[in-house]
Amino acid sequence: MELQGGRRGGFGHALVAAALAALVVCVPGALAGFVAGPGSPLAVSNGPASVALADLDGDGNLDLAGATGGSVSVWLGNGDGSFAAKTDYPSGNGAAPIAVGDLDGDGDPDLVVVQPPSDSVSVLLGDGDGTFQANSDYATGDRPLAAALADLDGDGSADLAVTNGNSDTVSVLLGTGHAGILFQAKTDYPTGHDPRGVAVGDLDGDGNADLAVAGRSSNTVSVLLGAGDGTFFGETDYPAGDTPNAVAVGDLDGDGHADLAVTNENSDTVSVLLGTGDGSFAAPIGYPTGATPWAVAVADLNGDGNPDLAVANLNSSNVSVLLGTAGSFATNSLYATGRGSNSVAIGDLDGDGHPDLATADGFSHTVTVLLQDVEPGAPTGVSASAGNAQATVSWSAPALDGHAAISGYTVTASGSGGQSCNWSSGPLSCTVTGLTNGTSYTFTVTATNSVGTGPPSVASSAVSPASPHGGGNGGGGSGGSGGDGGGGSSGGTTPTTPPPAVVPDTRPPSAPAGLTGRFTRGTLLLSWQPANDNVGVDHYLLELNGKPLRRLPATETRVGVRTFLPHGSTAYIVIAVDAAGNLGPASAAVTVKPAAHPQTTPKQIPRWAWRILVWQDHGRAGARPHAPTKLPAWYWAWKRWRQHPFRLAN
Repeated sequence: MELQGGRRGGFGHALVAAALAALVVCVPGALAGFVAGPGSPLAVSNGPASVALADLDGDGNLDLAGATGGSVSVWLGNGDGSFAAKTDYPSGNGAAPIAVGDLDGDGDPDLVVVQPPSDSVSVLLGDGDGTFQANSDYATGDRPLAAALADLDGDGSADLAVTNGNSDTVSVLLGTGHAGILFQAKTDYPTGHDPRGVAVGDLDGDGNADLAVAGRSSNTVSVLLGAGDGTFFGETDYPAGDTPNAVAVGDLDGDGHADLAVTNENSDTVSVLLGTGDGSFAAPIGYPTGATPWAVAVADLNGDGNPDLAVANLNSSNVSVLLGTAGSFATNSLYATGRGSNSVAIGDLDGDGHPDLATADGFSHTVTVLLQDVEPGAPTGVSASAGNAQATVSWSAPALDGHAAISGYTVTASGSGGQSCNWSSGPLSCTVTGLTNGTSYTFTVTATNSVGTGPPSVASSAVSPASPHGGGNGGGGSGGSGGDGGGGSSGGTTPTTPPPAVVPDTRPPSAPAGLTGRFTRGTLLLSWQPANDNVGVDHYLLELNGKPLRRLPATETRVGVRTFLPHGSTAYIVIAVDAAGNLGPASAAVTVKPAAHPQTTPKQIPRWAWRILVWQDHGRAGARPHAPTKLPAWYWAWKRWRQHPFRLAN
């Protein structure tokens, strides 16, 4: 799937270059991971077949468009990773991948939705405010499955390339740039067998848009070099892997030439084909993904200047992130999504300068938003109060915590002395000592989470520490009025009251209340109400069957767990601990047990059995076989067990 951005305007050769680069400009830093955004997953009424990101209403925030059965769902973004309620627009009698671009030249993004049942694509013109007009349809080949928008003939208007699964072709529909008739009649070009994903890029360095098409049944990727006028030369096929389904274009090794990334369903890999610059490609190199990789997108996710890969995995219901270095890719990290992830899009959804992910989850009828964990923002409202050779500094938490709990703050004084103090719990203040009386200081504060330390705050107003002093200049007794003589022992100093003795804190905090658990995407999500304590809870201890499992900051009252006993019960409890080390009583336990194991539990359907099922459901005589719509009961029992192998016992 192509990377969608928030930029508005017409199509030109810049779009081809953007497809080649396929990068999001992001803030440099290590990739810590992704967490579900506010309100995620977003529910839809029917299984979404794809998701795209673009600024659909022109407010500068990325919005979501998801193609579902017979409609397009649009969620307008709030700029913080959350979205307004969806609006549905009719789009025909089916849905497959969606593409976004300005089709009529008015500067507003429009939508194209592939319609496999009707052998057409459905176009919804945008009004620029996030709303869309009634759909109009344009004919494609037999059973269209994927589409890509780009300027294929160099006239500045958006053109369309659509793969046709039953006719082994890619249809090219040249755009007019006018709302009346948006596309000319299609021209078909042969591809490999059962073409699926299609991507556009300058594959041979001549400045013209070329096509790359994944051939699912031929285990190839077809390259069709463009002549620059919207026509294409004959295909050249390159080995891609076992059952390729999707393809993306990007300069993956930094040599200035376009490379290809192709997902392989049956081998659970993504293949990288490095380009030579003349439109030819080296042998594929496979990298492991999740189960049944279905879609791939390319972007620099961690800001190191190297393109990375995000892969939606259909049958493991997660997304793989593979970080790239000069054309090779690290072991994939998996992040949970809804069930049946079949599409992935990349963009900055919360405005923090770091790319985020969105997936379409066909089996669970959801769209998942995954925001990248980053360093927290700068604390606000910093103020200081001076004392004797010290200052007490207070502040407010940053507006953005980086999607990871803040574990500490550091206060630093101005000047070269390096005086600072660290906060770990309690009210947001701490005291900087070792200051020089009579010297003016300002103070800045930084916040730290599991990813790293964020930027410093705006400095506080200046304060000057001072020592306390009495009313005399020396001499005199305690009651004297001053003078040069005298001889009292007090010397005119002010008497002070000794501080009260410190009483050790021995009262433990209360037990966390309301501990509950629920399974979400294979993870047990535990949550509880904060415990009460006379001076404040310092942290929580999560225990598994009476043994420590994890320590959590006091600011967190929920945690995801994937540690289960495969053959017995697993009991979780939470204990609050205060700053003095007092342990409170344990919460009520949440118990997990293995789910019932189905009688028949194959690791996968044998290929011979799958082919029989395919031919039984081929639809009509002589047609190319396709995935069956009906599977035996034992398969669904096995699949339910694989997706939900554990259950809550209470």
